[in-house]
Amino acid sequence: MGLCQNETISQKKGQNYPKLCTGRFSAFCGRFVSNRVGGPRGDAIIKVKNERRLYLSLSPPALAAAGDAGASAAPYEAASAAEAVNYGITVTMDDSEAIKVTNKNCENILGSNYTSGKLSYDPKTSTLTGTGSFGALKIEAPNTVDIMLSSDTDDDVVDGDLLIDGAHNVTVTGTRDGQTSSNHYGTIINGDANITCTGNVLLENKGTGDVVGGSGDYKDLKVTGAQDVTVRGKCGSSTYTVYGSAEINCSCDVTITCESSTAVLGSLIVTKARNVTVTSNGSHSVEGSAAITCSGIVTLENKNESGRALSGQLTYTPSPAGAYEVRAGANRSAAEA
Repeated sequence: MGLCQNETISQKKGQNYPKLCTGRFSAFCGRFVSNRVGGPRGDAIIKVKNERRLYLSLSPPALAAAGDAGASAAPYEAASAAEAVNYGITVTMDDSEAIKVTNKNCENILGSNYTSGKLSYDPKTSTLTGTGSFGALKIEAPNTVDIMLSSDTDDDVVDGDLLIDGAHNVTVTGTRDGQTSSNHYGTIINGDANITCTGNVLLENKGTGDVVGGSGDYKDLKVTGAQDVTVRGKCGSSTYTVYGSAEINCSCDVTITCESSTAVLGSLIVTKARNVTVTSNGSHSVEGSAAITCSGIVTLENKNESGRALSGQLTYTPSPAGAYEVRAGANRSAAEA
């Protein structure tokens, strides 16, 4: 752009630069200016024919604006492209530092040094997937994210407590067998399980071990805010679907089954559900007491001819009034020990 034109230099938003040349000054320039050379830090030195010099001081912002807009924007675009996209998911395993899931680490969240399992996130399907065996897990996620943890080997899926806060659907499945030694019992969740979500929950062990349990003290299951909740165990003679108590708050159906033993070794509390079904084939379906509030049908069934539905008291609160059925023992009629 010639300096002696009747126009303004390109302006940045919010800045007003005056016209450098007027009509009269344009004529002046035509008479005296011979050429233009660049000066240091944005000064333009203009030589005149009679060896006099005229200095026009142009600020660096004006030069930058008058230059190539694409070139000046390039560094900002590069910085923006380098920034990580945070998906709002945080994963903590054992006592390690919490990991924020981004587009930089979503293909292998725990890193290549962890070889017992792989945890990844697909932003297209909003699904967090874990395959293999993991330590104690804490996962915080938006309520649009599905979480799927699984193992196809005879190992714990989660070796420790499982805490999930804010997900949509939650699925944990495995094939862990039962008593693996004199003092250890197989389970897919070897600790307490505390799940808060807005979708469905499925916890299933296709092996003979516990679903929620393990060795030592009782391990409890707590589910809050879900829709359907299904907990299924094949179990064995000394394993259980829930090796402890279960407390479930949900808006749809609750189903807890155990093919070969007791379904819930401790007490059972269910609130705000629709239908509730607990089936087993052991000494009791629920080893402790049961307090159930729901709007649909309650079925407690023990398929063992010498078994009972509960060893404690059943408290049923229909909301609204509904029906319930207790079937246990040879005639499937005994509700209490």
